Amino acid sequence: MALAFLSCSKPLKEPPGKISGTIILTPEPAAGENWAFVEASSGIASYTEMSDPLTHKFAFENLKVENLQTMYFLKGYRDGYISYGDSVLVEAGVTISNFNIVLQRGSRQDTSFQDGVSPETSYGGCKDTYISTPDSTAVHGADSLIIVAGGSPDSLKRGLIDFSFDWLQYFPAADTFAKEIESASLKLYIDSVITLGSVGVAVFNLEQNFDEGLASWTHNGQNPWPGGPGGTWGSLSSDTLSVSGITAGWVEFSLDEIARQWLLDSSSGPMMIKLVDESRSSAIYIRSADNNSTALHPILRLSVKYLQ
Repeated sequence: MALAFLSCSKPLKEPPGKISGTIILTPEPAAGENWAFVEASSGIASYTEMSDPLTHKFAFENLKVENLQTMYFLKGYRDGYISYGDSVLVEAGVTISNFNIVLQRGSRQDTSFQDGVSPETSYGGCKDTYISTPDSTAVHGADSLIIVAGGSPDSLKRGLIDFSFDWLQYFPAADTFAKEIESASLKLYIDSVITLGSVGVAVFNLEQNFDEGLASWTHNGQNPWPGGPGGTWGSLSSDTLSVSGITAGWVEFSLDEIARQWLLDSSSGPMMIKLVDESRSSAIYIRSADNNSTALHPILRLSVKYLQ
């Protein structure tokens, strides 16, 4: 006689992931006060622990994991210290040890500059245009698009952009704190790209100022470009982004190095947006600060740390 068994299968519950580590406060507070909060968050769960005031240790023993692994963002924070976080891949049943989080005493000031939007709707300090060999004396300062193009020497187009603001207004000096650039970036909204394959575009330090309402391929305003037609640019000031015919929407260039020089000078500087290889036959169309879509105007983002 055959026996029949009715089985009911249940999905196996994945074992949790675990993370342990140390909070390091700089400078170190008094004995027994070396603590901070640590938050572990993902798209499926969020947890908060406080590090031990004596051992400085923290541990998450039951981090929920789906499909064997889940990306978590770990952030340490405490009043009077600059928050810091990083991403970590948590795997089911795996313990990650010695995850250190360093917090510096001080504060952070994050500010975005975008015409008509931020830091206030009255801000209008962005000037931008493009200069072009096909129409070497034409002025494009009021155009709704910045065009960056390459190909033959008689088809080049280069974007120019500058953000003016009072550094001390938005990043005031503090007697007991040193200022330091934590991060800086330029965000541009690309309408479209015409190219075969992909092409690299980057931001360079423009070595001369320009007049948005008068600049052309031959002149920076009232005078010829000091270094010759087309402007003179310095070393690469951003990362290089690769764009293609399917690129549309926001792109972001890191400007950390050039912004550190701005901080020393208490003044931002003009920049040039150009193809890394201008022999490539390509064209990139970018929304300018004169575009009717205010929300798509170029954005300069600066994060300044005040360290004690």
